[in-house]
Amino acid sequence: MVGPELEYFLLEAAPGSPTGWRRSPEAAGAVYTAGLRADPDNHLLRTLRALRDLGLGVVTGNHEFDGGQYEINLTHSAALDAADRAFRFKAAVKELARKEGNLATFMAKPFGDAGGSGFHLHLSCNDADGDNAFDDPAAPTACPPRPGTPSRAFSPTRPRSRPWPTPP
Repeated sequence: MVGPELEYFLLEAAPGSPTGWRRSPEAAGAVYTAGLRADPDNHLLRTLRALRDLGLGVVTGNHEFDGGQYEINLTHSAALDAADRAFRFKAAVKELARKEGNLATFMAKPFGDAGGSGFHLHLSCNDADGDNAFDDPAAPTACPPRPGTPSRAFSPTRPRSRPWPTPP
């Protein structure tokens, strides 16, 4: 199961700027917030509602650190479905922005003076019954040691564990 998390910058027309665009809003620092303080034009709320209505499985969204930077999370689903929805999500965000005379960019680092945008994938591993493969309610730690499962390598009860072999 995969849950995509995509980040992008929203730009508005700025005829006097060298590129013709500027971040919208320009102020940085309202990280992980939503509402008019971080998004005075309410772009995020309109976008979330439109994406919901398109059936893309939107979970949540917020303003990222840099001015005009947003993050939206999609629901977990099978990998192929998640990839398809992420592709349609990006196209929809760009179209919604253009409809309002703006530009949305998913470029990794479009500005030299700002952080970049990412595309994070949240993974869930389920067993044949659909339960979390790493969950063991009887275990005293969050990542129980179970020989023969990937969680063994990450167990906090196993000293100096390495998830992958180190090359010589």
